[in-house]
Amino acid sequence: MGNDDAKEKMDAFIEKTKVIANQAGKKAGEIASAVGEKAEEIWDATKKKIAIEKLEYKINKAFKKLGKEYYESVKNGIAYTDNTLVEEINQMYQAIDDINADKQVDIDIDDDENEDE
Repeated sequence: MGNDDAKEKMDAFIEKTKVIANQAGKKAGEIASAVGEKAEEIWDATKKKIAIEKLEYKINKAFKKLGKEYYESVKNGIAYTDNTLVEEINQMYQAIDDINADKQVDIDIDDDENEDE
């Protein structure tokens, strides 16, 4: 009878071990899923920040170019009437607002490194 009792205890121990292992596996899956979701949130926020920084850089370049063009115009006694850069700057500011509102942006965000300043 001692062997039967030991066998029952061993079977119970094995069953409890299986339950605990199953629960641990489920919990590990939940944790991995939560970590994956958080990583995706961080990646999305980082992409937004990078896109905004690129647009701010392009806005600064456009302001610099606008200032040079306006200066040259005034220096030469000509009224400055070209609003092209002003419109581009407005579009870039709108793109930043759209990015912050999680809207689709329809503007080239990449740097124009080879572009003349």
